[in-house]
Amino acid sequence: MFIELDKINKFFGDYKALDNVSMYFRSGEIVSILGENGAGKTTLLNIVYGLYRPDSGIISIDGERLRYITPRYSINKGIFLVQQFPRLIETMTGLENLVLLLNERREDVRKLLDEYSDRFKIYVDYNKKVSDMTLIERQKLYTLMSLIQNAKMILLDEPNTLLTNDLEYINFLRRFSREHEGGVVICSHKIKAVLDISDRIYIMRRGRVLKEYRSVSKEYYDEILDIMFGHNSDTSTVYKSVEKSNRDEEISREFSKDLFKTKDLVVRDDIGAIDLSVKRGEIVSIVTIAGRGDKELFNVLAGLTHPLKGSIVYDGEDITKKPTYERISRGILYIPDNRLEIINPRYKIRELLGLWKINSSGVVCIDKMNVVYRSLESQISELSGGNITRLLISIILCTKPHLVISHNIFNGLDQRGYAHALKIIRDLRQERMSFLMILNDYEEALEISDRIYVLNEEGSKEISIEKARLEPKILWRELVS
Repeated sequence: MFIELDKINKFFGDYKALDNVSMYFRSGEIVSILGENGAGKTTLLNIVYGLYRPDSGIISIDGERLRYITPRYSINKGIFLVQQFPRLIETMTGLENLVLLLNERREDVRKLLDEYSDRFKIYVDYNKKVSDMTLIERQKLYTLMSLIQNAKMILLDEPNTLLTNDLEYINFLRRFSREHEGGVVICSHKIKAVLDISDRIYIMRRGRVLKEYRSVSKEYYDEILDIMFGHNSDTSTVYKSVEKSNRDEEISREFSKDLFKTKDLVVRDDIGAIDLSVKRGEIVSIVTIAGRGDKELFNVLAGLTHPLKGSIVYDGEDITKKPTYERISRGILYIPDNRLEIINPRYKIRELLGLWKINSSGVVCIDKMNVVYRSLESQISELSGGNITRLLISIILCTKPHLVISHNIFNGLDQRGYAHALKIIRDLRQERMSFLMILNDYEEALEISDRIYVLNEEGSKEISIEKARLEPKILWRELVS
């Protein structure tokens, strides 16, 4: 398969999301598109798949020149888009979603899932309800669904955790392109992960293609960073200095009594008890391997499901059986890894702020987090995944909850956005706000945390943050033990 984009332009009102973009993708190749949040990567994939129509330019599919395409056309051609937040029916299992899609007998679909899982060496528990799946599991399920429908070109929108934490999926992408002659297009801002897997790379900034690398080397890292954020940007310096100073930093703060704690908490019958605590003005991380209790733990802490046993205490009160809305009313804010679980993509930004009773001050918070948006009348669906994360952090900034409980809070942020989010969260900690972060990326945990736990089959275990910073392998040993 050969896809060519020629001088593609796309406007949202007066905002030019894509500016004269030309590039090509072909079978047997992994091509990555790197760019900061708001660079136009997601918009471009949506045009290739047919969700958006370009305002001008030509799309050529295997020599057929078109002004625009539709999702039906793409699927018939074997082009599939795995979105950052795959849209599946939450109340159904993965198997049931595919039965509905294919309109086939349940047992026949089960056999197909097993067959394609074995053929492509990509596995997910399709008997789980989608609502119980992590973001990684949803993306892998959607990939399997695409393969079953004869995918020839897979478009991946910000599969960042998959690229950094899932060797099985990385190996699948390599096999799909080399052994099965499939094409892969990855939109991401994870430079190191992209350099490890790509055959070619495009760099985008503010809707334009600035450079194409037809050969890939890890030596290009600093050059790519400069191009992504602008040669006059100090992003790389800020990011590296934050990373260096914070890893060596000794956190010596006096904390008050526990604000939040769990006791003998069991969220899954194959995972031991979870005991953790968070004090006022403290950032605590619990690191897990994706799919091994992280989603279940978040759901229990958010009051979406009940624990198998154990208790949760917040500000001296047992809230184990309290519903989510009561926990929120007491000053806890929750951010899931799938942001669309708490945000309707059809909401306008103004409407979302209104739900949180945020007035005109919300614009100041949004601008402080550098959210790229057309206007307050823009729908959430117009925003990239990184800008949705920035928007949620701006809500934290405006509402000042007592405690934020999050699952992969930094998902989708480019390096500049990540460095800025670190600073915002540290500043809020100084105001005695507390954070409990469930993370699949141990480097993020080491970067931001005052204290750190790991979660494995035996349950939770607190790890010395100072020792882990000196020897990160300590975390890995505990995670896989």
